[in-house]
Amino acid sequence: MSIAYTRSPRHRTLSHVLMLTMLFMSCSAARSEAVYAQAMPSAPPAAQTPSAAAARDRSYAPPGTPNSVVPATGMTARLEPIRVSSQTRVYKQFRAAGAPVVHLSERLAPSARYVVKAGTPAEIAFTERVVKWNDTVVERHVVGRQVLRKASPALVLAGLSHAVAASVLTLVATAYTALSAGSSSTASGRRALRGVVAVDPHLIPLGTRLYIPGYGRAVAGDTGGAIYGHRIDLCMNSQREALSFGRQTIKVYVLGR
Repeated sequence: MSIAYTRSPRHRTLSHVLMLTMLFMSCSAARSEAVYAQAMPSAPPAAQTPSAAAARDRSYAPPGTPNSVVPATGMTARLEPIRVSSQTRVYKQFRAAGAPVVHLSERLAPSARYVVKAGTPAEIAFTERVVKWNDTVVERHVVGRQVLRKASPALVLAGLSHAVAASVLTLVATAYTALSAGSSSTASGRRALRGVVAVDPHLIPLGTRLYIPGYGRAVAGDTGGAIYGHRIDLCMNSQREALSFGRQTIKVYVLGR
């Protein structure tokens, strides 16, 4: 015996309603997703800071590539090879000879100077090695040095100064000759010649070396009846020189004995 189950019209109606409801909800959900996708803009790619992009790009650059040729994000660049060159050049330097060599001379006027020989600077040749990357100098090294000429200081004659003289006297000077003195001998036993002067021994002892501007070196070797105190008489070689000199107030540098 078999029992047949049949659904009543009411049951069939409920089933149809449930199926239609589920289909409607499925369509509504699909449509909502499509509308939402159209309403929202597409998300931009992840932004990167310049430093991060540069760091990423440099990681792909070959070793030794300058930063200036590393392409930016989204760009391409052609890397040019670095030309390394080396050359040698020679240059000269001149260095001063230093302080001059000074010799004091009693033949020159006080503080006067006479250059006997001019000084010459030292001349030195340097050999330098220069390394360039393209046109940029990156290294310099001196690989050689040669002295072409040594420095030679100047030779200078200098007149006496207050620092050299024992004392400086201001005297009234006259001139004489051996003929006008009536004798060729002097109080010190020296011959009356140019360079021998008559002084007051109380002021300038006999035998003292002197320097007289315009006259030169002299020695106190004579005396005279009219020569006392701040007086001095200069012996000349001729009467013309004595007359030309006349009477003057001069400075006498006492050098010592």
